Amino acid sequence: MDVELFSVPNDSSEAIARRIAEYVNGTMAADKRPCIVVGYSKGAPDVQVALAQEPGFAASVAAFISVAGAVGGSPVVDALPAQFQRLTSLLQLGKCEGDLAAAIRSLSRSVSWSRQCATAGWTWQSCGDRPPDISPGVNGL
Repeated sequence: MDVELFSVPNDSSEAIARRIAEYVNGTMAADKRPCIVVGYSKGAPDVQVALAQEPGFAASVAAFISVAGAVGGSPVVDALPAQFQRLTSLLQLGKCEGDLAAAIRSLSRSVSWSRQCATAGWTWQSCGDRPPDISPGVNGL
């Protein structure tokens, strides 16, 4: 078994999905075995986008494992979008590379819900226009 670690700078899920697919389809092209892809935190929705939108990527993946994945988005991002925008422009985050604002926008629950529908091959009619309420505690956020 071979294990590859692929790190990326902050960016939108769509931009990261392209990078993931390019890496897997390019670097792993000589190995015809399907990959097991693990997405951690925001990496999970990034992989979901790659599975749904990147040509040939899903065919090269045997399994997708989400570890503490932000699947379904973040109610905190939806509740405080202006604050996130302000903080990302004010904070000097040292080695935090890439477009942090785009990365945070990718975690909106409405964006994540449409991504989940696309990954599963569902239509808008079967998904509805918004995610279901997850728990009474989250509903108020």
